Amino acid sequence: MRMHVLSSGSKGNLTFLETAGVRILVDVGLSCKEATRRLQAVGVDPESLDAILVTHEHSDHIRGVSVTSRRYKLPVWIGARAWKRVSVRETDWFLVNEFRPERPFGIGDLEILPFRVPHDAADPVAYRFQSPEGRAGLVTDLGHAPEPVVRALLGSDLLVLESNHDETMLETGPYPDYLKRRIRSHSGHLSNTQSAELLDRLWHPGLKGVVLGHLSEENNRPELALAQAARVLEKHGSAIPLFVARQDRPIPALDTRRNGS
Repeated sequence: MRMHVLSSGSKGNLTFLETAGVRILVDVGLSCKEATRRLQAVGVDPESLDAILVTHEHSDHIRGVSVTSRRYKLPVWIGARAWKRVSVRETDWFLVNEFRPERPFGIGDLEILPFRVPHDAADPVAYRFQSPEGRAGLVTDLGHAPEPVVRALLGSDLLVLESNHDETMLETGPYPDYLKRRIRSHSGHLSNTQSAELLDRLWHPGLKGVVLGHLSEENNRPELALAQAARVLEKHGSAIPLFVARQDRPIPALDTRRNGS
């Protein structure tokens, strides 16, 4: 199983995941043209994709879904409540499949569990992926990590975890008070400290790699997020790959078949 974050942040999110038999995208928050360019840059032919999965209806996660799904004839999986909100303004997605959170479904050899996360959207989800090659978890856009989220992610070989903001930078930064309150609320975004605490709970000896995602360009710096997560891994004596996802370009992939990428 390989997971490759091609873009992450408030300007657009795009993640590629593949097993021996399945290739999917999680969110297409970039234009179809840019998503295609980034896939090709990492050696992925968009014509080989099998599906698009959507986490929630915010524009930085669905901006390119309509064109991309139609151009490459990709079925789209989205929560029923999220699709109800999207379909008011977009009706031309290719072959929409509505799911209910907490109910697993399959695409080829990949078992997919969408599970609810606390965020200010219609019915936002994160995903756990499992195949004979391993287990991966992808969770961004959540204000805190309640027990059901932790349980869903336990035992993951690969993890993409939100590490949105540094608390001090947010507090002293230029955002208006109402936006600061939204970000640090229980339905906002995880801070570096909260992300590190979640990583500490999810660490296990089989963990093979971690990506910190959805970093704020205004309220965070990669070195701050990395430092907190690295301390957790050091505490556990773990030297696995640890990356910060970028908004402007793909980062190295995580792979269950090897330590590194």
